[in-house]
Amino acid sequence: MGGPSIDRLAERLGLDAYQTEQVEGILGGAREKGLTVMMEIRDEAKAKMDVIHAETVEELSTVLTAEQLAEFEEISQRFRSRGFGPRGFGPRHGLRHSRYGDDT
Repeated sequence: MGGPSIDRLAERLGLDAYQTEQVEGILGGAREKGLTVMMEIRDEAKAKMDVIHAETVEELSTVLTAEQLAEFEEISQRFRSRGFGPRGFGPRHGLRHSRYGDDT
Protein backbone atom coordinates (compact mmCIF):
# COMPACT_ATOMS: atom_id res chain seq x y z
CA MET A 1 0.00 0.00 0.00
CA GLY A 2 1.45 3.31 -0.99
CA GLY A 3 1.84 6.26 1.28
CA PRO A 4 4.36 8.45 2.94
CA SER A 5 7.47 7.02 4.54
CA ILE A 6 7.15 6.12 8.20
CA ASP A 7 9.53 8.94 9.13
CA ARG A 8 7.47 11.53 7.31
CA LEU A 9 4.27 10.08 8.73
CA ALA A 10 5.69 10.10 12.25
CA GLU A 11 6.75 13.71 11.88
CA ARG A 12 3.44 14.83 10.42
CA LEU A 13 1.39 13.03 13.07
CA GLY A 14 3.76 13.93 15.88
CA LEU A 15 4.34 10.29 16.85
CA ASP A 16 6.69 9.32 19.63
CA ALA A 17 9.15 6.41 19.23
CA TYR A 18 6.71 3.83 20.61
CA GLN A 19 3.87 5.02 18.36
CA THR A 20 6.17 5.09 15.35
CA GLU A 21 7.20 1.49 15.95
CA GLN A 22 3.59 0.36 16.44
CA VAL A 23 2.29 2.25 13.40
CA GLU A 24 5.11 0.86 11.27
CA GLY A 25 4.16 -2.69 12.30
CA ILE A 26 0.46 -2.12 11.66
CA LEU A 27 1.07 -0.57 8.25
CA GLY A 28 3.53 -3.32 7.35
CA GLY A 29 0.89 -5.93 8.16
CA ALA A 30 -1.69 -4.09 6.08
CA ARG A 31 0.77 -3.91 3.19
CA GLU A 32 1.36 -7.67 3.34
CA LYS A 33 -2.39 -8.37 3.42
CA GLY A 34 -2.92 -6.04 0.48
CA LEU A 35 -0.20 -7.74 -1.55
CA THR A 36 -1.73 -11.13 -0.81
CA VAL A 37 -5.12 -9.93 -2.05
CA MET A 38 -3.57 -8.45 -5.19
CA MET A 39 -1.81 -11.73 -5.97
CA GLU A 40 -5.06 -13.67 -5.49
CA ILE A 41 -6.93 -11.28 -7.76
CA ARG A 42 -4.18 -11.46 -10.38
CA ASP A 43 -4.20 -15.26 -10.38
CA GLU A 44 -8.00 -15.37 -10.59
CA ALA A 45 -8.06 -12.82 -13.41
CA LYS A 46 -5.39 -14.74 -15.34
CA ALA A 47 -7.37 -17.98 -15.07
CA LYS A 48 -10.50 -16.25 -16.35
CA MET A 49 -8.59 -14.59 -19.19
CA ASP A 50 -7.14 -17.97 -20.19
CA VAL A 51 -10.69 -19.35 -20.52
CA ILE A 52 -11.77 -16.34 -22.59
CA HIS A 53 -8.72 -16.76 -24.83
CA ALA A 54 -9.44 -20.45 -25.42
CA GLU A 55 -13.07 -19.68 -26.28
CA THR A 56 -11.97 -16.90 -28.63
CA VAL A 57 -9.51 -19.15 -30.46
CA GLU A 58 -12.20 -21.80 -30.80
CA GLU A 59 -14.60 -19.25 -32.33
CA LEU A 60 -11.90 -17.84 -34.61
CA SER A 61 -11.09 -21.34 -35.86
CA THR A 62 -14.51 -21.39 -37.55
CA VAL A 63 -13.62 -18.27 -39.57
CA LEU A 64 -9.84 -18.20 -40.08
CA THR A 65 -7.66 -20.51 -42.12
CA ALA A 66 -5.12 -22.64 -40.28
CA GLU A 67 -2.36 -20.22 -41.31
CA GLN A 68 -4.34 -17.19 -40.19
CA LEU A 69 -5.14 -18.85 -36.87
CA ALA A 70 -1.47 -19.70 -36.34
CA GLU A 71 -0.53 -16.08 -37.04
CA PHE A 72 -3.24 -14.88 -34.67
CA GLU A 73 -1.89 -17.18 -31.96
CA GLU A 74 1.62 -15.79 -32.48
CA ILE A 75 0.36 -12.20 -32.20
CA SER A 76 -1.78 -13.13 -29.24
CA GLN A 77 1.13 -14.82 -27.46
CA ARG A 78 3.26 -11.70 -27.78
CA PHE A 79 0.46 -9.67 -26.27
CA ARG A 80 -0.28 -12.16 -23.50
CA SER A 81 3.40 -12.45 -22.53
CA ARG A 82 3.28 -8.81 -21.51
CA GLY A 83 0.80 -9.57 -18.74
CA PHE A 84 -2.12 -7.54 -17.51
CA GLY A 85 -2.35 -3.83 -16.99
CA PRO A 86 -2.03 -0.68 -19.03
CA ARG A 87 0.52 -2.16 -21.43
CA GLY A 88 -1.97 -3.75 -23.83
CA PHE A 89 -2.37 -3.13 -27.54
CA GLY A 90 -1.62 0.32 -28.79
CA PRO A 91 0.99 2.43 -30.53
CA ARG A 92 3.03 2.92 -27.37
CA HIS A 93 2.79 -0.61 -26.12
CA GLY A 94 3.34 -3.69 -28.18
CA LEU A 95 1.79 -3.72 -31.56
CA ARG A 96 3.30 -0.77 -33.39
CA HIS A 97 2.52 0.55 -36.86
CA SER A 98 -0.16 -2.04 -37.52
CA ARG A 99 -3.17 -3.10 -35.59
CA TYR A 100 -2.48 -6.71 -36.53
CA GLY A 101 1.01 -7.30 -35.24
CA ASP A 102 3.57 -5.95 -37.69
CA ASP A 103 6.04 -4.60 -35.11
CA THR A 104 8.29 -3.01 -37.72
